[in-house]
Amino acid sequence: MKGRGGLVGRYGLVMEVHANEAVVLMPDGEFRRQPIDGEVPEVGDLMQVTEEPPTLTLTKKAEQDGEPLG
Repeated sequence: MKGRGGLVGRYGLVMEVHANEAVVLMPDGEFRRQPIDGEVPEVGDLMQVTEEPPTLTLTKKAEQDGEPLG
């Protein structure tokens, strides 16, 4: 799964490889966990990133405790 010219889509540099996912460094400096589908990449390979990062929702501590905010 080596990188090659004429890349289309979002690619990142494989930094770590685990049983079913790779840790990928994106061009903007973000690290992402990417599921491995098919050929297992090696560290240093370019890997297409197909999933968007999860969206985090932050709540205030008082909301978690059931206290009204205000």
